[in-house]
Amino acid sequence: MNPLVQFKTAIVSVVIAVVVGCFAFSPAAQAACPSPNPGCPGFNTADGQNALFNVTTGVANTADGWFSLFSNAVGSFNTATGAGSLLFNTVDNNTAIGAAALLNNTTGVGNTAVGVAAGIDQDIGSNNIYIGDTGLAGESNVIAIGNVAATGTAYDSFFTGGVFGAAVDGTTAVAVFVDDTGKLGTNLVDANGNKARVPLRKGAQPQAMLNELRKEQKRVAELEKTVARLAATVKEQASQIQKVSAQLEASKGTPQVVLNNP
Repeated sequence: MNPLVQFKTAIVSVVIAVVVGCFAFSPAAQAACPSPNPGCPGFNTADGQNALFNVTTGVANTADGWFSLFSNAVGSFNTATGAGSLLFNTVDNNTAIGAAALLNNTTGVGNTAVGVAAGIDQDIGSNNIYIGDTGLAGESNVIAIGNVAATGTAYDSFFTGGVFGAAVDGTTAVAVFVDDTGKLGTNLVDANGNKARVPLRKGAQPQAMLNELRKEQKRVAELEKTVARLAATVKEQASQIQKVSAQLEASKGTPQVVLNNP
């Protein structure tokens, strides 16, 4: 099995074992929102063993799955679907869809994760979107689509519709760069985060190439205008020549025939 898969599996197994162990010796413990119970207080909904088990003042939460939103007490407007999803969450406005999705999120708000173990490494970061990506601890304001696969298998292709052949205003377009982690951006920086004066990778300077392309586009546009003006001039001259030729023909008059009598 892939080492990363083993590592993630071990984390989930240990976490769940600890949680279950906490209640193994407390048979009298009762969930604040026993499931299934559509009548949970505070507009909460829970369906699954120990889902929303510790909710107190949190409102409008939806937990669907074993131990989903288990630790959530005061957090509100969270949605967790899948076993262990948002297990340690304590705050608001998180959405996790998939087993163990955002499992380790504790105080991060406004996170969205879709997929098995999606965002599992996220803990305190906020405003992240993970699709099939495990995320990184503490990061915020990140959109990650399959950057770190839950299976540990590296991706070798990426396809998206609506890009190839799409028209883009060449006067405002900017170059997009990709680093060796798959991160996208429009500004080249060095290792210290300062604007790079030279390209970070070997080859021609992308921005210089873009600027040259814009100049070429401008020159082509000017040439097209010049050709259009020349074509109009040639057409006008042809019309004038035709008129002059017609006038010359009319001025010749009718030919006269002279008869010689013997």
